[in-house]
Amino acid sequence: MKKDEKYDLALLEINNLKDTTNYYKINNSIKVRIGDEINVVGYPDYRQGDSSQVFSGHISGQTRDKYGNPRLTFDRGLFQGMSGGPAVNNSLEIIGVSVTGAENPTAALENFNNGLIPIDSIISFLNQNGKSN
Repeated sequence: MKKDEKYDLALLEINNLKDTTNYYKINNSIKVRIGDEINVVGYPDYRQGDSSQVFSGHISGQTRDKYGNPRLTFDRGLFQGMSGGPAVNNSLEIIGVSVTGAENPTAALENFNNGLIPIDSIISFLNQNGKSN
């Protein structure tokens, strides 16, 4: 396992995956624009037995985190339990990973600090850790 607090990412390696495992491929040529429709998948406010939830919305802007790393902003409220969930476009391509949100659903509606790590930053993190897409 590798982690990087600057990126707010962890890299887990899973050994002995069966060839039948489904996964999304990472495409580093995806261009994301403000207004693009996306879906973010996660486990907000998770309790044992809950299933994942999908939040649909749009890319609302671009910003940077406290380390200067790029972030995409999402026009829907994200909150605890969504971190690490994929953000996918309408072609089911991963465009980022959710990373910033609020403590609960009410705060999420009031706090528009709903961030996604863009796919190119994730690819950079993978490359720095000897993993290719």
